[in-house]
Amino acid sequence: MPPNDYEHFMTGNFDVTNALYLLQHSILQQKWKLSLEDHVHCAMATNYILLLTPNVFPDELLPFFNKDNLSAIIDKIESTYDIKKYYIPTRIFTSIINIVQDLNIGTINRRKAISQLLELDFPANEHKFVQGIIGLIQKILCVTIAEDVNKSELGTRYIDPFLCGLFDGPDQGMFLRWTNEMTLEAKRNENFGTKRPDICITSLHGVQWKANHGFGEVKSFHQGDKSNFLLCADLVRVGIFCRNACALQNMDGVLGLHIVGRTVLFYVLLSPSAHLYVMYELAKIKISNCIDDLTKLVVDMHHILRVLDVFHRICIRSANPSLPIQYQMTITTSNHDHVISSSQNRKRACHLKYHHN
Repeated sequence: MPPNDYEHFMTGNFDVTNALYLLQHSILQQKWKLSLEDHVHCAMATNYILLLTPNVFPDELLPFFNKDNLSAIIDKIESTYDIKKYYIPTRIFTSIINIVQDLNIGTINRRKAISQLLELDFPANEHKFVQGIIGLIQKILCVTIAEDVNKSELGTRYIDPFLCGLFDGPDQGMFLRWTNEMTLEAKRNENFGTKRPDICITSLHGVQWKANHGFGEVKSFHQGDKSNFLLCADLVRVGIFCRNACALQNMDGVLGLHIVGRTVLFYVLLSPSAHLYVMYELAKIKISNCIDDLTKLVVDMHHILRVLDVFHRICIRSANPSLPIQYQMTITTSNHDHVISSSQNRKRACHLKYHHN
């Protein structure tokens, strides 16, 4: 049993904190190492993180978490943190879609479209979404190109313009940063504990960075399609970065971004009780690759608004005193490597692969 110094997270009579502890104990007793591709939930569990995705009930979590348990946990997380679907007034949706369609058919040019979007008087989160659309209009092509985009161009032409529109706020001291600049020697020696995240969402205090509110890992579509192992490793890293920030900075929550090609999965990492972190999938969207494709992104606006609502309400410093035990019990890299194999095999089933097809 985990220590009982603090209250456990319960759903009805089911002790979630204890179930995660029992799952960890079972994993550590395994005779053979587990492959990462088909045991990403177990890899997360060894790091004290329960990975939750709506309507996904992994066999690897049995018998400790069944379908009913996972559904009840998701319901309680959404209720406790007021995570809900976002309603978009018709006026807001039609205002944006009309401008995008006029741009698409050539009635207005990019400059005029940006001007009209800037004139829209929307609430804060809807305005941030418009800023993301403006960022894409300034950068994306008119038509889809017929070749793969490498990671560098993926970041500069698609990911950064859109995500900066959503999260970058210089006047509010919030910045989306690309932080994984390392020497070749450092990259050869990196591991789960030393690798820097590709993306940080960081607040500024005076002339110094203050707190990390989100982390992201990025792979090109070609990289993700080539290796399921890399997809899973990136997600585990995002979870670890978020968990450490949540504990060290005493955050209510931390945003996680798992990006493969133009597909972005948004997660929020929460700590509903001591000894337990929950990483819950909020939304999945695909960034437009050309002007013709922008309408699809506008249709997904409610997903983005849900993410922005969670980010601004939950991914902040906690008003409650920190629990010292939270960070003391985080697992070391050597323990992670002890139970998770570094072998790679494309033929292994992978829960994440289906997200990016």
